[in-house]
Amino acid sequence: MRGRVSRFGATPKPTVKVRMKENGRWQTHRKMRLFVVPYALILVLERKAMNQMLQDTQVQTSKAETYQAQAPVPQDPVKEHPRFAKPQRVAFVQACWHRDVVEEARIAFIKEAEARHLTHVDVFEVPGSFEIPLHAQVLAKTRRYTAIVAAGLVVDGGIYRHEFVADTVIKALMDVQLRTEVPVFSAVLTPQQFHETEVHYDFFRRHFTIKGIEVAAACAETLHGLERLRGQVAAGIV
Repeated sequence: MRGRVSRFGATPKPTVKVRMKENGRWQTHRKMRLFVVPYALILVLERKAMNQMLQDTQVQTSKAETYQAQAPVPQDPVKEHPRFAKPQRVAFVQACWHRDVVEEARIAFIKEAEARHLTHVDVFEVPGSFEIPLHAQVLAKTRRYTAIVAAGLVVDGGIYRHEFVADTVIKALMDVQLRTEVPVFSAVLTPQQFHETEVHYDFFRRHFTIKGIEVAAACAETLHGLERLRGQVAAGIV
């Protein structure tokens, strides 16, 4: 069967069919572009949003670190201790045996005493703790000192019982203050065990520092109490 002939005498080409195919391809490609372009935009937007979030986090972290660095460290308020009605003078008698340990008590005592308005402290040294009571008695009899503090370290020397020395020193110091009515405070310590090792030296240095602070507080509070008591006695109240 012969093909159809147009009125102009030429066989018509299947233009409609080709256009439909072309239109189909174009439409398919157009659909792909419609889906691909928005997805690329979403990726770009998400990346920008993530970068912005990271920048915001870094800024907040930097601000927090700056605030922490600039924030004032809270400090305990300085306690105001009462002042004395009359000037006080304290004698500190220190044994030279294990001086590097015992001197920690003296250093801590003087610092705490100044905070408690005991600014006049005279330091005396004796060879050992056994010599402290006589020195304390001579100083007490001068009446120049309102209090006497003794510091020493009595350890086992391997010859005799060190508890005997410590007991004798403490009793003698008590006798001095009762006879002279000048208060005597003891920082003469007797450890149960003491070995000349760095561990023991460090431990007792810290311990003597604590005892220096404690004996300064006891000295100041006792002097305040005696000052009130003697005033009441002088006024006939007691």
